[in-house]
Amino acid sequence: MRGHIFSGIMREDRVKQLLGNYVFGPDIFYIVHNTVRYNVGKGIPSDLRDEGRAFSEAGEIRWKKKADDEYLVSILSEHEMGVPEELVKAALELEVKRGDDVLLINPKKARHVSPSFDSYPDDAERLEVLHYMHKGITVLTRLKGLV
Repeated sequence: MRGHIFSGIMREDRVKQLLGNYVFGPDIFYIVHNTVRYNVGKGIPSDLRDEGRAFSEAGEIRWKKKADDEYLVSILSEHEMGVPEELVKAALELEVKRGDDVLLINPKKARHVSPSFDSYPDDAERLEVLHYMHKGITVLTRLKGLV
């Protein structure tokens, strides 16, 4: 399976539109944060904060605020459908390793994590991931879901 990366600069309203229109499916999760607070939720975030990602089985969208109304946006997906023309496809050919890989997430209200998480959607305990690989080396890890 091939993985595709698209990236570019978008205005905040276009990022929100992209989150609403990109092919994702019913189980969309997000992580948004700034220097003070992390939020993890299910669905589409209403506040993009300084940085975040939304992900599902179909793909992942990442964003990072660059200016007042501009975000650097990346899409990681195994599909090329529905990608806006502002985003450019990376030239790197990536293989996707699908497996039983999961990452444990920090316990809620953990003292060693600042800022801590108050809750996780569906009482999740792990993140499902896919590895985007080039010549057998993982170059990116894409979030797929919370379990």
